[in-house]
Amino acid sequence: MNMSHELRTPLHAILSFARLGLDKISAGRGDPSKLQHYLGRIDQSGERLLSLLNALLDLSKLESGGMAYEFAQHDLMEVMRPAVQEFAALASNAGVEVSLKDESGGHSRAWVDAGRIGQVVRNLLSNAIKFTSPGGQVCIALRETEGSADMQGRRVLQVRVTDSGIGIPAQELEAVFHKFVQSSATRSKAGGTGLGLAICREIVQAHGGRIWVESEPGRGSTFIAALPVSGTSSGTRAGARSEAVNIAE
Repeated sequence: MNMSHELRTPLHAILSFARLGLDKISAGRGDPSKLQHYLGRIDQSGERLLSLLNALLDLSKLESGGMAYEFAQHDLMEVMRPAVQEFAALASNAGVEVSLKDESGGHSRAWVDAGRIGQVVRNLLSNAIKFTSPGGQVCIALRETEGSADMQGRRVLQVRVTDSGIGIPAQELEAVFHKFVQSSATRSKAGGTGLGLAICREIVQAHGGRIWVESEPGRGSTFIAALPVSGTSSGTRAGARSEAVNIAE
């Protein structure tokens, strides 16, 4: 998969259906139902092309260091909750149950750009729902834990998105974060540019964190974004809280 192919495919569709419609009208055979179908395909391909161009612009800014970040103390549960609510209708239509859990022990604040971390959460949720079959489950959880050695042992908050989908082969767990790469297990199931996870990695790394995936084919995947904690207060650890998605909220 490469950039020229990804750009040309929706562009060819736009031009092809536009020409079909023009030919029908010129020949006096402008059947409304056919024209509506052509316009729908043009709109669909246009949205795909716009999404791809926006992703390319984001990735270009991120890789060049030109992306502006607005860091502040934020409650990550308040960053995650709107994203879950936003995808509630999509999950319902797909027959997928989504839950949100706070396993941070009350230590849910971190020094982040809320908008960009929200972008990461939305991308991970979108992928999880897309690749989970009807009747399946997706859980997004926030967990406080010790940082790994490459994060100098700092305490971190993990945003964990777990699905019960088709999983990712072990040899592809790193490759899925590369530009224009999709897992062989999911490539034919749904569309996508192969840029979303690359953008997530750039954003998380800009926060001094890291992102990875744990998966077993046929048994689902867990994407984990580990973000360093800064300025968290000490106190008694509270029990984990679990929230069901309320579409009406």
